[in-house]
Amino acid sequence: MIKDYQYQKELRDSYDFCIIGGGPAGITLALRLAGSGWSVVLVEGGGHEYSQRSQALYTCPSSALDAYAHETRLRFLGGTSNHWAGRCRPFEPSDFAVPPVGNLPGWPIAFSEVERYLAGAMAIVDLPAGSGFTPINGALNGGEFDADRFLLSPPTRFAQKYAEDLRESDGLDLFINCNCVDLEFAPTSGRIAAVVVSDYDRNRERLRAKNFILATGAIENARQLLNSESLVAHGIVSRDGFVGRCFMEHLNVDMGTFILQEGQRTEPSQYFTTEAFTSAYQSGKGNITTTVLSEVRTYGMTARVKGFFENLMCEIGAAHKIDYIAKFNC
Repeated sequence: MIKDYQYQKELRDSYDFCIIGGGPAGITLALRLAGSGWSVVLVEGGGHEYSQRSQALYTCPSSALDAYAHETRLRFLGGTSNHWAGRCRPFEPSDFAVPPVGNLPGWPIAFSEVERYLAGAMAIVDLPAGSGFTPINGALNGGEFDADRFLLSPPTRFAQKYAEDLRESDGLDLFINCNCVDLEFAPTSGRIAAVVVSDYDRNRERLRAKNFILATGAIENARQLLNSESLVAHGIVSRDGFVGRCFMEHLNVDMGTFILQEGQRTEPSQYFTTEAFTSAYQSGKGNITTTVLSEVRTYGMTARVKGFFENLMCEIGAAHKIDYIAKFNC
């Protein structure tokens, strides 16, 4: 059942599971647990649609990299799947075997523990069963870069695809516009005893469950933990520790611009580092994407000069006289 917490304060006394975050992970887990007979409450801070009121809570500063945390994430039912492009790539053994730099620990799980869930995950995001992740182009010579392999989901919009299941699932209460504002740690049990939820008028109450699951994404999970005074006070979370650090962002590096000779390949190509590459350089994975532009791109003052020259030639009607140098669209 879906209820709007802004107007319907109808929480049960307690649940088996409380899941915070109504994105792909939260929706998937809530339906699986409710389908297995557990009582579940799914708490989503946003509504059915995008709103500035909800999205504003994602505003945060970004240092070093332009993470664009406000624009790249969506805070309403379905989460970031609401603007997901649908690109899916399977994990590989080196993703779990090669530790990060800086003497930091790697993943506490092995590739084999994840691989067995691949078929189920593909079904969730509407990828055809038994289909291979086939490359769109050939590999590069040298053994360090293979052709990238991926599949495209339709893409799956979780709030729309699973809307009926969320409404009709027995044992599941979904509250939209229900914001988790605190996690209450009980030192006697060593567990979270309750979470504090709030509507947008700051009316608050405690929500109790036997188990709590954070499913708000890498950034918000860390913010929820660091925001909890009781977790910090009892040393479960340290604001000087690693909670919220080592965030894995998309690090994009411009490799340069190349001018092709007549007759050379003009189709876009995508490549991915091989297992041999990551093993030899003890590095993470990375991909290289090449795109072809119809004309040479210019930047800075060069672009301004080109624009001025184009406008001038068009205004005096002389663009056709220099089309052997450059073609202008007047």
